[in-house]
Amino acid sequence: MTNTISNNVSSNNSSVNNDEAKLKEIAAKFIGLSKNSGQNKAENSNLIFRLIRKDGEAFMDYPSDSRTDRVCVEIDKGEITKATIQ
Repeated sequence: MTNTISNNVSSNNSSVNNDEAKLKEIAAKFIGLSKNSGQNKAENSNLIFRLIRKDGEAFMDYPSDSRTDRVCVEIDKGEITKATIQ
């Protein structure tokens, strides 16, 4: 029975790691885009676009909840320099 539980936990961890990798891959596609292009990409991907910071000026905090349908971005000199799905 211990092997079964261990195998299930390992399988679940693998699934979580795969999901995290996919989310990082999605977020990476926003890097280098302008704000407008990022907003369009988010809309076309059915994601909520959340501007966290632009050129050192904070607009919103990172959310305390976790969602897979929201991209949080930071912009420097007109380009998205950081993006996370959360």
